[in-house]
Amino acid sequence: RNVAISKTSSELISFIDQDDIWHADKLKNQVAILKHHPDFSCVHTDIQFIDESEKVLTGKANRENSRRAKIFMNSPSINEVSKSLFASNRIRLISSIITRKAFEEIKGFDTSLFGGEDWDFWVRLSKKFKIFHLKEILVSKRVHLNNVSVEFYIERTYGHIQAFHKVIKEYPDLSEIAHLRAKFLFTQICSYILKKHTKPNNYIILFRQLFSLLFVPPLPLKSFVKLGLSCFRSSNPSASF
Repeated sequence: RNVAISKTSSELISFIDQDDIWHADKLKNQVAILKHHPDFSCVHTDIQFIDESEKVLTGKANRENSRRAKIFMNSPSINEVSKSLFASNRIRLISSIITRKAFEEIKGFDTSLFGGEDWDFWVRLSKKFKIFHLKEILVSKRVHLNNVSVEFYIERTYGHIQAFHKVIKEYPDLSEIAHLRAKFLFTQICSYILKKHTKPNNYIILFRQLFSLLFVPPLPLKSFVKLGLSCFRSSNPSASF
């Protein structure tokens, strides 16, 4: 992505994967928002899921869209938005449009964080720039067994954990709510192990990942306790991305 963007010169940048679909008015509606609200540097939208034959999976994205709507993107406090995005990534990259100025100022994606680069990107962006949520479904995301997130689950989970440690180190103020993100990662890995989606040799890798979440250097004692209690109470990890 960084290389491709470096070959372009447009003032605005947007993203799409080969198996997903933008709706006809996506770019037009987002550009209109940026023109009317020049203090914002990014606009993202709601989504819907489709299957391999492009049939809409009715209701499948409702929970995700409703969680997204709970973030008060217009909050005068950028820090409050960054805390919400740190706890749970609510922005789909394919639904976004961003100014080149903002993208270049935060130095694009950290390509060393395979699987965690999008989440890391949004937290860093939200620390410096305002993000607008356009409550319209303007993207269709395809769901199939060959999705990268399914095929490379273990590698992507490791990238998420690397991003988790990196973000806390870079932004110490977020350590107060580190248990929220750690809870998500912890329960996702536990769920994956219990469903036996992986080969026996990979269990060692997964358990090492779990272990690394329990000992984050700046994690306050109260957050550590909250993490442990919440994981014992939570049998169904909340979906995120």
